[in-house]
Amino acid sequence: MKPRRISIEGLNSFIDKQEIDFCKLTERGLFGIFGPTGSGKSTILDAMTIALYGDISRGSRDYINSNKNELKVSYEFEIGPKGNRKIYKVERCIKRDKKDKSRYNTSVARLIDITGEEPQILSDKKRDTDEKVKEILGLSFDDFTRSVVLPQGKFSDFLKLQPSNRNNMMERLFGLERYGNDLIKKVKRHRDIYKEKLLVVNTQIEGFGDISSELYENKKAELEVLIDEEKTLKDENKRLNEKYKKYGDVWELKNELKGYMDKMNKLKEKEDYINELKLKLNSGKRALSIKPFADRVNGLNGDVVKSEGKLKNLNKAFEDKKKLFTAAEDDYKKALSRKNNELPILIRREGELNQAIEIEDKKGILEKEKDAALKEYFKVKDEYEGHEKDLKEITDNKDLCQKTIDNLTFEKGKIKVEPEKRNKVVEGSRVEEKYNEALRTVESLNLEYNKIQQLIVSEKKAYEEALNSKNSAFEEGKNLSNSLDKILKSCPGDEETVLKSSEKVETLKHEYEEILSSTALKEKYEKEKKDAELLFKNEKTAFDKMHSKLDKAKSKENEIKNNIEKLKEKNMAYILSLELSEGKPCPVCGSVHHTVKPQDFDEGKLKAEELKLSELENQIVELENEDKNIQIKIAEYEKVIQIKNEEILKLRDKIGDKESSSIKSVIDLKENELDTLKENIKLWKKKVEDCRGELEIKNNAKVKLLSVEAKAGESLNKNIEKLNEISAKRDENGKLLESLKAQYENYKKLLNTEDISGLLNKINLMDKKFEELSS
Repeated sequence: MKPRRISIEGLNSFIDKQEIDFCKLTERGLFGIFGPTGSGKSTILDAMTIALYGDISRGSRDYINSNKNELKVSYEFEIGPKGNRKIYKVERCIKRDKKDKSRYNTSVARLIDITGEEPQILSDKKRDTDEKVKEILGLSFDDFTRSVVLPQGKFSDFLKLQPSNRNNMMERLFGLERYGNDLIKKVKRHRDIYKEKLLVVNTQIEGFGDISSELYENKKAELEVLIDEEKTLKDENKRLNEKYKKYGDVWELKNELKGYMDKMNKLKEKEDYINELKLKLNSGKRALSIKPFADRVNGLNGDVVKSEGKLKNLNKAFEDKKKLFTAAEDDYKKALSRKNNELPILIRREGELNQAIEIEDKKGILEKEKDAALKEYFKVKDEYEGHEKDLKEITDNKDLCQKTIDNLTFEKGKIKVEPEKRNKVVEGSRVEEKYNEALRTVESLNLEYNKIQQLIVSEKKAYEEALNSKNSAFEEGKNLSNSLDKILKSCPGDEETVLKSSEKVETLKHEYEEILSSTALKEKYEKEKKDAELLFKNEKTAFDKMHSKLDKAKSKENEIKNNIEKLKEKNMAYILSLELSEGKPCPVCGSVHHTVKPQDFDEGKLKAEELKLSELENQIVELENEDKNIQIKIAEYEKVIQIKNEEILKLRDKIGDKESSSIKSVIDLKENELDTLKENIKLWKKKVEDCRGELEIKNNAKVKLLSVEAKAGESLNKNIEKLNEISAKRDENGKLLESLKAQYENYKKLLNTEDISGLLNKINLMDKKFEELSS
């Protein structure tokens, strides 16, 4: 199991909602949770345990913060093999009991699979969630607290567990139950099954404990007799079934024939109506055959009207075009006349213009030749002036050389310098050299001072810019933080809101499907009721007809019975004489001698009547049977109609005044709202991510700007220190320069010159010249 995120509210020291993103913490590898005692380190593990199992491992029942009446935890974790990782989110809300504050009740316990794009609720009840978590992790609460989340000082309890308990826990921890406990249970289960089977077999063997071979043979013979009887009965049953099937088919065919006869009678009753419909159908067919032609005629009439309108429009357009053509023709004639008049003049002008163009071209060529000649002229002129200048310079040099010779001759007597003056000039030159060196040093220091001062100004500006950028970045970061807070506060909803909306939509869909199915079922029952009512009506008609037949048959039966009774009464003596025999007393007079013979009667007539009576009785029995069958069917149809009525009433009560169309529109509305909510949440998450990304960029920029500010400040301070050092050196060299300047000025006054070095050089040159002149 790999934790991803956890949200805690109301648990021990976590009063307000706090969220921990383990994914960010693990981006750089391992991480640790540090803090003083009581800061809430163990509470994070307690929150995981409560989210997964609804309890904590430290044995305390007072873990809801005293300022809160409920705690909420939401824990997101990842589990499974590398190729099939699953991400789950478990949420729990535990509240204090209103009556007994020391007791806690779980109001929300939900497990959600958030691996895919659409989250799936796996359970939303406490017991189901506990079982599902146990199934996913493969650990009970005790196993989890002993192996994964060990409370402080409880590791020794894990080590002190009984070997069997420790083995069981390790099996559950590594998913080896099928090789341990499960395998043992399976073996025991099979052993118990076979023990029961063995016990049954032993009991049966004990039941046959006193059986002998003679008794066994007798029982075997009885069994064979019973098998033969069973076979005979089966054959008889088969024969009777075939007979029943045969007569059953006849009965069904008879009923089918009756149904067809009823249909034929009904159709005969509607024969006139059917003939009328046939006439209408033939008329309709003829009308349909004519209709295309009629439609075409109507269409052609419409086309004629449209064509006439178009023809009028075309005639009008033709007249307009004709007028335009006439006007254009007049314009053309005028233009042609103008062309004929003006063309000769234009041709003459064209010739003149062509001559002017030729003259202009010749002028351009002459100007080019003129420019080339001028260039050549100026070139020759420049060469001439150059030669004149060279000649002048040679003449000037000649005059200068002559003057120099004269001057050298004149100055030869002057160039001899006194040694004392030479020494003064040398000393003055040294002072001048030191003064110039000190001046160069001061100027160098001034340049460096100005340079560093400019650098300090630019660095100060850069420092101020870095400071402003830092302040601006901090302000922007603050604004982004405020924006992020506003975005977080404007959250359109969380996954719980989406889930609740999804549940509402699913409930409405379920209700909509129930209404549709109930409506379809109601329509089906109404159709079945209608069919049953029709069949009931038909059976009722058949029942009335059957009763009429039965009454007639019974009336005729009574009539035949009366006739037979009359014939029997009329010929009673003859009947009695037939039953008398000589020596037996007469039942009427008691005589044993029967000498009087009664008159004969028509015995055939009596038998004919009795035969009629027998046939009629059979017919009455058949009619009564058929009447019973019809009554049974009527009762069945009445029962079906009653049941269907009850079902229809139930469905009507169930449907009530709900309309599927209104519910469907509500579902569509809710689904659109849900889609909008999902899209808003998606956009909100993107805004949050973008804002957090920008905030992170700004924070990184702040760090960089802090570094830039620090570097700029450090460089500025170094340059200020350097400037101070240069300023001190400059002041020191300034004092030296003032001292040298005073000496330098004295030597200049003494030697009556502004350029002592020049004077020294001049003396040296004069010495050389004197030597040259002397030589």
